[in-house]
Amino acid sequence: MVVPCGDNVLGGHIRDILEAALAGRAASKEDCRYLLGFSPASLEAGLDWYNSCEPIGPEHTVEEVVEQIFMGMELGPCQHAVIRRFPVPGSPLFHYGRLPLACLAQVVAVVALATLETPTVRSIAVHESNVLGLMSGANALYPEAGEPTQTVSDFAGELDGDKEGFSSALWRRSQEITTADCRNMLVEAGYDRVVTGPGKSTALRDHQG
Repeated sequence: MVVPCGDNVLGGHIRDILEAALAGRAASKEDCRYLLGFSPASLEAGLDWYNSCEPIGPEHTVEEVVEQIFMGMELGPCQHAVIRRFPVPGSPLFHYGRLPLACLAQVVAVVALATLETPTVRSIAVHESNVLGLMSGANALYPEAGEPTQTVSDFAGELDGDKEGFSSALWRRSQEITTADCRNMLVEAGYDRVVTGPGKSTALRDHQG
């Protein structure tokens, strides 16, 4: 194996990791975080840490899902999430289909139980967005498109506006879930307010489509 860069470019930690790999030793969690650019100093600087059990599908075992749920929990995430894999046409995993919503909701419930004693967790998200997931312990959703009419200035925090929002992949566009859809799901699940910023919230009834 030849690393195409000189010693003056490679940091000492990276050299150690590469030498260990050449000797047949696997990289540790700490090594992986270093290689991916993560540092505990990021948390000390005030950045939020997000966890997510994803992308899960029918092909994953219980053991794999549990391992993914607890990965990174020791870092004190502010949000955990459960996201099912969408079967992209033509992809290698397409033939597996997608995880049923009932199973997705089951994993959400397990994440809610697993994070009960993690005081940093403020929210649990589910995707694709659905009411069953919200009823199982989630309190956050990931829309795939913005408001039908939304202005650029509205991205500063307002919920409604006059310009098209962002779009998902072409093969997904006909089924994309909008921010309005997400608000309606939250109302159906019994939520009455939505957070719009640090220490700020607004009543969902004022923005329900």
